Amino acid sequence: MLIKRPIFINGFQRGGTNILQQLFASNPRVRGLGVEVHELFYGRDAQPVQKWLRRLAAAPVVLATRQHTFWPYRFYPRRPLPAAVGRYVDLLLYLQKQTAVVRTDGDGAPAWAERRQARALCKCVNGVVLATPLFTTMYPDATFVALVRHGLALCEGFVRRGWSAQRAGQMYRTVGQQ
Repeated sequence: MLIKRPIFINGFQRGGTNILQQLFASNPRVRGLGVEVHELFYGRDAQPVQKWLRRLAAAPVVLATRQHTFWPYRFYPRRPLPAAVGRYVDLLLYLQKQTAVVRTDGDGAPAWAERRQARALCKCVNGVVLATPLFTTMYPDATFVALVRHGLALCEGFVRRGWSAQRAGQMYRTVGQQ
């Protein structure tokens, strides 16, 4: 694999994972992807061209696994990735780590070699957390950090954004057990 000793932050949207990610990213030997894992494969609605380019790049993963492995709103166990698809996912993560535009401390952008040596910092939220067994298979040397916010506070945030309390609770139970 191209990425050595990655760090995965697992949690919930609106659950404090950004703060934890920024804390880890403040270390000069850690380099964030600049996007959450699901955004790498599916893009953002606010960037339509980039969204469809990312989905095109993710098509081999979807076709080979016959599932949306990195979709955050699918709450089912993920099937194993074929070895070739695992290497392809690793390549996409590596290229994103190398080319991500992230803030620096004023010393300028790090050189390509420094980026290559830095540990990748990946953030998985909601249903993407269920892909953790795939990442443990791909990266036996990875570090996983799970952040679980109090369920009532998390539910309140999702209900304010239009989710039903039942749906938020089911998501919390499913992802929290991972």
